[in-house]
Amino acid sequence: MEPGRRRLLLVDDHEGWRRATARVLRGRFDVVGVASGEEALPLIEKETADFDLVLLDLNLGKGHLRGDEILRQIVERWPNLSVVILTVENALSPAVELMKLGARDYLYKEQCPPPVLLQRLDQILASVDLDRQVRLLRIMLQARPEAAHAHRPGPGPEAALPLLPSELVVSLDELNRDSCTMVLQACGGNIRETARRLQVAYSTLRDDLVRWRVVGPGSGDDE
Repeated sequence: MEPGRRRLLLVDDHEGWRRATARVLRGRFDVVGVASGEEALPLIEKETADFDLVLLDLNLGKGHLRGDEILRQIVERWPNLSVVILTVENALSPAVELMKLGARDYLYKEQCPPPVLLQRLDQILASVDLDRQVRLLRIMLQARPEAAHAHRPGPGPEAALPLLPSELVVSLDELNRDSCTMVLQACGGNIRETARRLQVAYSTLRDDLVRWRVVGPGSGDDE
């Protein structure tokens, strides 16, 4: 695996199509191709942290797990691993149901020649990256009061908490600023929508953005 390249798991029982698609994708990604869910699931269990995305066909041959069952297992066991359905079944109803089950997207093979597929995967992976940043930032924002208490000695229960080095608290705050700014840009500059995505209080986020000089003191969104 080359450093910096994204790793995709391609699950499709049509060997010719799988090989041809993997060959195209390998120009930009590291691709692992398998023919069934019986091969895919143990591989994910072993190497889940190494995969950025799963490309999953629905019909994987008689006697094998269907794509929707594989999707259910991935969502249940590895909820942070994104799955894109890539199938010949061009129908609205199954697409809606699979998205409800947790699929990141539903793509029709006939409508995805190589340039279109590569462009769509770039968009999906950018969305996956943003979601990961949001999850990380949410964890950091939730932990911030505890970090502040731990850094500030004084009477009461807080005095028993271990002290954090001042440079660590500063670096965490800078990372919060940079991550919040990125999510704010992705939300078109709307602070209220950014707060909703991060699941934090609007007023708290606005005050932080002002403190970091990301926005001006009078900035805010209408109710």
